[in-house]
Amino acid sequence: MPKREKIETWARLAREWLQHTALKKGFIEWSNKLAKKYDIRSELDQIENLIDVMSFAVVDEVLIEELRTRISLEPGSFKKNLKIIDKIAKSRIKSPWATRAGVNVWQAISLASQLYSLCEKAISLLQERVTDVRSLTDRYIENRGWWMIDSLYRELSTFIGIEEDLQKTFLEPSFNIYARWLRLFTERFSNAVEGLEQWKIEGLLSQFEFWRKIVEKETKPLAILLIDALRYELGKELEKGLREEGYEVEIIPMLSSLPSITEVGMASLMPCSSLSAKVEKGKLQVLVNGSIQIGQRATREKFLKEKLGVKALILELSDIQQLSPISLKGKIKGYEYIIVMDRDIDIAGTYLLEISPRLFQELILRLTDSIKKLHKAGLRTVIVTTDHGFLLIPKGYSVDIVEEIKAQSNVDKKRRYAVGKPPYNPSLVCFKFDQIGFEGEGVVAFPRGLTCLSMPGPVPIFLHGGISPQENCISVIISKAKIESEKVMIEAKIPDDITTAVFLVELIPIPKPSAEKARTVKVEVYSEGKKIAESDTFELLKDKRKARLKLKEIRPEAEIRVVDADTREILKSKMVKIHIVGYFEEI
Repeated sequence: MPKREKIETWARLAREWLQHTALKKGFIEWSNKLAKKYDIRSELDQIENLIDVMSFAVVDEVLIEELRTRISLEPGSFKKNLKIIDKIAKSRIKSPWATRAGVNVWQAISLASQLYSLCEKAISLLQERVTDVRSLTDRYIENRGWWMIDSLYRELSTFIGIEEDLQKTFLEPSFNIYARWLRLFTERFSNAVEGLEQWKIEGLLSQFEFWRKIVEKETKPLAILLIDALRYELGKELEKGLREEGYEVEIIPMLSSLPSITEVGMASLMPCSSLSAKVEKGKLQVLVNGSIQIGQRATREKFLKEKLGVKALILELSDIQQLSPISLKGKIKGYEYIIVMDRDIDIAGTYLLEISPRLFQELILRLTDSIKKLHKAGLRTVIVTTDHGFLLIPKGYSVDIVEEIKAQSNVDKKRRYAVGKPPYNPSLVCFKFDQIGFEGEGVVAFPRGLTCLSMPGPVPIFLHGGISPQENCISVIISKAKIESEKVMIEAKIPDDITTAVFLVELIPIPKPSAEKARTVKVEVYSEGKKIAESDTFELLKDKRKARLKLKEIRPEAEIRVVDADTREILKSKMVKIHIVGYFEEI
């Protein structure tokens, strides 16, 4: 062991060794040998002194053991130790020993402590004073609103494979309090909206208003991405990612139409003045002009093509991903509306039943990449929106079931709604068609909170179609690329004949409102593919310049090129004759 006065120096060297990626494996081997040789574990106590010690794996083991012991002492100990749990977890996330079986344990514990804290505060507010629909909605969608609770839980639920005892000790308390908050919040919301005369909430754009108030007010051309199940917090995460890419981003809260399913939500986003609905043979139909079905993907595409004609191009999200920005630019040229659809948004419910929470993170990455490509392809404006949100049922939570509602020829029944002419049930929240913006005769009934209607099979962890902030609060994200001024155009006075070995070419910048950026140019002379003269480089913006060239060879004719020095783009080219009497071929 080093002398006492050298300990700090050795500690600093150890930290630097650890931080060196190429040498990290060797550090870990050395650390393990040293810990075993000197029985480091027996020397460790006082966890406050160990929080920042990264040199030995045993430190993480001791800290987890200490926290596990504290939490197991009595009921409620997770809450009592929340501050120290959070402090240690945040300090240890970057520890080289944090990852076990591919899972960063400290990151999971940190998320769990944050989730617990936010849920506890939100429950307190719900129990005290937040009860009306506007206040509940504002709490959810504000800048650092309760959408963050859903975001934390969704991220935490992706930590698959964490050791069972660690999950029980550190994650289950947060899963349980999230379930309490979610149930209370959704029940309060259901009860609050029951008093609405119309399905409208102040401060939220109606989904029916999307095309008129958003799309038509933006300058064309533009892209419109219609994505399935982009819940509000996913919109916030997309907004953050696009801002980090340097785009100007606006997020507009929007209220989904009811029931919150793909057939209804996507139809509500279309450029039509009104929609009607009816149930036939137990199936909901969404119609334009009372007869044109628009509830399915194929019928929506047909409607858009008939409505927008040659001005619209419809693509798949996968098309954007596969094309380069240059290829994409050629494909979208001449269109005003580039409408991008996700191929998995056809049948309500199918998409959500088949995916895991981790895939939503991948969706945000795919969307960000696609939007970047659309901007690089020359589109100033890209709009992203969705059909509906969803509920993510907490791990281990059993939902209540309403058994009385039966599917019939005039009733389309799913887990989160019954539409058509369902029998009256006082436990359900009901709206007539005209109250939710649809023409026609009928009622939509919804179970309260997290309750579901009876259906065959197990209840999936993803649910949508009902009434809750998670299902109904969605957004419109408008991303705009910063407009960079183009380079000035260049005119050049090139003579028809060259009669001297040293000659001049006058360069004249031509600025325009859309082209006010300086351009760096040079003049080059070629004969039979060989460069025989070259000028200095000039930066041109407003003033004319004369490029001086000296021929290295005398040839009968040559090509004079004005070239962008940065991109090598040939701005002007001209073939000229060379007539120089009395000169040798080589100068």
